[in-house]
Amino acid sequence: MSSDAESIVREYIEAADRHGSATDNGDFRSANKAYKAIIRALHDLDDVDQVGRHRLVQAFDHPNLHVRVWAATHLLRIRPERAIAALTQIAAGRGLAALDAEIVLSEWHKGTLQIP
Repeated sequence: MSSDAESIVREYIEAADRHGSATDNGDFRSANKAYKAIIRALHDLDDVDQVGRHRLVQAFDHPNLHVRVWAATHLLRIRPERAIAALTQIAAGRGLAALDAEIVLSEWHKGTLQIP
């Protein structure tokens, strides 16, 4: 993986981690700021090369469930089996990450999920 791509993946993961913490703490301003950073990193990753967001697969093993939900969500179109399995596993748990995973899966199956 190129150093640019590695750096962008780190930015994405850090922003997803910040978003999860802000969400857990009810800090919508910080969550919104982190969301913008997630999307910016996602687009930057797509611009690096053809592999782009496929690199987010490495986040499936991240210890923070919020990071896993974000990565799985952004990989649903290109790695659906792996992403659905990750989201299903998280949704079986408890907490806000589990709720987010459940909502993502529900919207995905209904065909209404908008993925940037």
